[in-house]
Amino acid sequence: MIGVEDEIAALFPEVHNKLFPQWITTVAKASHEPGDYNPHCGICRGAQQPDLPKAA
Repeated sequence: MIGVEDEIAALFPEVHNKLFPQWITTVAKASHEPGDYNPHCGICRGAQQPDLPKAA
C-alpha cells in the first residue's frame, strides 16, 4: 500500500494533500467482505455508475 500511496502523492500532489488526512477513516468505513455492497467504498460506487467502463 505504501508504494501506491507514494505514487498517488507523486502523480497527484494536490489531491493527495487534500485527501490523505481522511484516508484512514475513509478506508475503515469502506471496508467490507467481497461481494457485499458498501456505499462508502469507491469501487462499489463506481460499479453502480452506468457511464463508467467496466473493469476487465
